[in-house]
Order: sequence, then structure tokens, then C-alpha cells
Amino acid sequence: MTRTQSDISSGFSVFSEMVTILTAFGLSRGLTIEELANAAGLPNLDMVSPGRRLPDTAVADLWRTICLTDKDGTLPLVLAKSAPPSIFAGLSEGARYAETLGDVLDLFVENKILIADRLKLTFTTTSEAALLDFDHPLQDASVASLNALGVCLFNRVIRDVLCIPGAVKGARLIVDKDANVAAYTSFFEADVQVGHSLNQIELYPEALSKKVSHANRELFSFIQIYNKRMRAELERRIWPKSLQRLRSAIVENALKSDYTSHGAARRANLSLRSAQRLAAKEGYSLQGLIDEVRIENAKDLLRNPDLKINAIAFMLSFSDDRSFRRSFKRLAGQSPSEYRSRLF
Repeated sequence: MTRTQSDISSGFSVFSEMVTILTAFGLSRGLTIEELANAAGLPNLDMVSPGRRLPDTAVADLWRTICLTDKDGTLPLVLAKSAPPSIFAGLSEGARYAETLGDVLDLFVENKILIADRLKLTFTTTSEAALLDFDHPLQDASVASLNALGVCLFNRVIRDVLCIPGAVKGARLIVDKDANVAAYTSFFEADVQVGHSLNQIELYPEALSKKVSHANRELFSFIQIYNKRMRAELERRIWPKSLQRLRSAIVENALKSDYTSHGAARRANLSLRSAQRLAAKEGYSLQGLIDEVRIENAKDLLRNPDLKINAIAFMLSFSDDRSFRRSFKRLAGQSPSEYRSRLF
């Protein structure tokens, strides 16, 4: 059994600012507050209650209703042009103080849970492009355009918040194939493909090293610490109760450089088979839970310029640095050296 729409509502997902923004947008397009509240399955008060986190199903259902007013497939673009930075849960504001555009990408990927608990942001680099993909398990034909909104908003962050021109090479969007391509092309000032199978913004590789005009390393370090604490708190609240003991065991073992499945099960007072079944029941794998904690710790260690890659591999209990490099590349979409090079 995986985590689906029926059970995700018992957790927390998106800041209510997102619901408030969508509500205001829906009202501007002729919908009533009652229509929007009914669509989201929320009391009217929850539609404008700041600071709370609400089920992502509410956002998905709200967006589907607003999509009914879309005539030319440009709904994500229209909202992206006017939405406040808070729609990205404070990450846009923090991005102002990053050193480079590459740091901003890492900021968003590492803190995606602050935007929505199951949002998937995948960042990969090649010699020709740097790619950031937006995805979500609830994504269907209509909700996919909500992730297209994320791509459009990130373009605006690069242009208006970071003030880095010429960074975007193109975009691919899951919006109607008959959408107004010219409007999207004008907004991105780059080639845009609609009717695509994914939501992705493509950047020039050399743009990753471009400096952010308001860069402040000390302030950005504080922001990273704050975001990490926020992530930890949200993960504690979001993880299914049945998994909290197992995940706590993994985190505790990591303090002793123990990243083994047997060790996690033993600390959680479970047999290995029971631990694996418990993770699978909630739509995870035991090894996947361990890898997630391990890669988070790897990123923290890579922020220390005095630690060599082989020393970090040893601290994370990899057999050698090559094994660490392969694992990090697979899980983070870039090599440890590439990740570190954008930190300093």
C-alpha cells in the first residue's frame, strides 16, 4: 500500500499561503469563495488562514477547479507573473543571499519539503545543460500544470529575484499541446515546448557559477541552518506514525556511522524482515529510507572544505571513495565534487 490521496490528508503538506494565493487567483477569475472552498474540501476560514499547513490534495482539487477557467493553456504563466515569492515557502527570499545560481538550485532541491511534502525536484547536470524537474505523485493531466507553474515561478526567481539574465536555455511543460506557445516563449525568453511529458527548466551549465547580486555567505549559512530545522520538524510531523520509530532509529544509527539495514531494524526493535515490510507498507523501501538520511549527512559534510572526499566516504561507512561518488551521483544527480564546487 502506498501513500495516496486517501491517506495523505492525515499529514501536512503545503503552507496555507499557497491555498490563499490560489483562492485570490480563483476569485479574480470569477469563481466564488464557496465554489473554491467546496472544491478544496476546506472550511472557508482555512482558505485564508496564514501559517498553517494543509493537505496537498486540497491544493490539487482547488487547482483543478481554477483550470476550468483556462481558455488558452496559459494559466500557470498568468499566475506566475503575479504570485508573491511566499508561494515558494520563503525559499525565494533566502535565495537572494546565495553565492551563485548553483547554490540556489541546491537550496530548492534540499528544501522541497517546505513547499510540499511529496514534491520531487530533481537536479541533473550534463556538459550541455543543467536540468531541474518538477514532479509530484498526485500529478495528473490537470495538476501537472500546477508543477508547470513551479517551472514558471523558478524562471521568475532567476530573472527578478536573483537578477541573472541569460541563464535559461529552455523549458518543457505539461500543459495543453494547443497552449499559447508564444506567450510562454516571451516569458522565458527561451525555447519552450508544450504538451511535453515532464515539467523542466533547462539552464546553461555556465550559468550555475553566476554570482547572485545580494550574496551574503554568513546570512545564507544562517538560512540553511534554519531551513534544516524546519525540514526536521516537518519530516517529524509528516512521516506516518508507523514509520517514525524506524526512521528515528536510522537517524540515531547515522550518528555512529551505521547505515546498515540490520542495524536500523535492530535499533527499532524489529526483525529485518519486519522492518522491510513496515517500510513497504507505507510505499518506501528500508534501504531508501537509509539512503535519504545518508545523502543528507553527506551534503552537510561536503560543506566543510577541510574534509577530503575519501574522509567523508569513511565517515559515511562507504567501502571507498569511488563507492561514495557513485552513490552520491545516483541519489543527488551530481558528483560530490560538483556539489561542493558550488558551495565555495
